[in-house]
Amino acid sequence: MYKSIIFFALLLVAAIASADTDNLVGGIWKNCGQSNDIFQLGYVDISPSTPVKGKPLTVSIGGNLTQTITEGSMKLLVKYSFITLINKTDDLCKTSPCPIEAGSWNKTVTATIPSSVPSGKYTATVSAVDQNSSEVFCLSVAFGL
Repeated sequence: MYKSIIFFALLLVAAIASADTDNLVGGIWKNCGQSNDIFQLGYVDISPSTPVKGKPLTVSIGGNLTQTITEGSMKLLVKYSFITLINKTDDLCKTSPCPIEAGSWNKTVTATIPSSVPSGKYTATVSAVDQNSSEVFCLSVAFGL
């Protein structure tokens, strides 16, 4: 199940490249969090810029973490049309070992989008909280494959 979370988190990021940009922060992300979130997004690089089923995709994300995170949880909700595919909460420290020190933070992930992913409309929201239940970030997107 953990690999599914990573895949759909990656798919969420990948889909942003082709998402409708109305009401999206910086023309890419829709921020469902607050202006005082602990992680402030600085950039997203996606290669290739248009994701292709069955092909490798590299996603790089960076920004500023305003506080050190010693533990936390991440929630991922992915829907295909009206069907919930994933509604999972997991340990935030599985993707980046804790403590995650305050300051500049970046991560690059490369994975292949499976050819078997069905075409259609997807919505996804990923959010996280820290050891004090303070919001780290919340991002959402609607996209089609």
